[in-house]
Amino acid sequence: MDESDEFGETLEEGRGVMKGYLPTRLLHGQVVVGCMFFHHRMKLLDKIGREFSGYNILESGKRLVDRKPLQCSLYVTDRCNLDCAYCTEYDNSRPHPSLDDLKKWIRKIRELGTMRIALVGGEPLVHPNIVELVRYCRELGFATSLTTNGFLLTRKLLAELEDAGLQVMQISVDRMTPSPITRKSFKTILPKLDYFRDSKISLHITGVICADTLPESRAVLETGLSRGIPTEVRLVHADPLHRFRVDRGPRE
Repeated sequence: MDESDEFGETLEEGRGVMKGYLPTRLLHGQVVVGCMFFHHRMKLLDKIGREFSGYNILESGKRLVDRKPLQCSLYVTDRCNLDCAYCTEYDNSRPHPSLDDLKKWIRKIRELGTMRIALVGGEPLVHPNIVELVRYCRELGFATSLTTNGFLLTRKLLAELEDAGLQVMQISVDRMTPSPITRKSFKTILPKLDYFRDSKISLHITGVICADTLPESRAVLETGLSRGIPTEVRLVHADPLHRFRVDRGPRE
């Protein structure tokens, strides 16, 4: 005699062997997992599509034979809310460029045939018109990215940048924990990664290698990559006084 189990399925008496289909609870779990897998894949495809939207493949192919620039970095401000010891790319004595001037420069960059624009600084998020600048870049057809230290990023600001059309945000993370040389660390940024859970903006992480950050560079890479975030560390800053030089050791 068969009896119903708690899942609504029939069991063979005395043996507990399921007849027919899997238990409803197990089936439900499979459906949920399958839907989550599909949801995450669709989010990934959506982010990839957003990252390359406005990036005309045929037009970019012409860059193989013409002399027009493919990408341009625009310093939207020299000002920054941090003072990383190795950095030579900020000057808080200088005022922000005006919105009109920035738009004029953006139009000129577009006239050159540039297809992709990276908004950098200084710290772009300290500029009071950063959302409008992103929107203007997208209106002119640029594929648009922004590099930030992330300290000023909020859920509200991220939503505004997404609404303006920002496709890629690159957050600078040098270490796992802050140091006197640089405060750009995962300890500060990790809580903000949740902001991107439902965002269409593609998040990238990049760090600077110097003597201070090198011991934690591998951990930075592993932490970012383990969360599915494109992550890299690199030597990018000039160091004329050789204060932060990394000893590369003897050649093999």
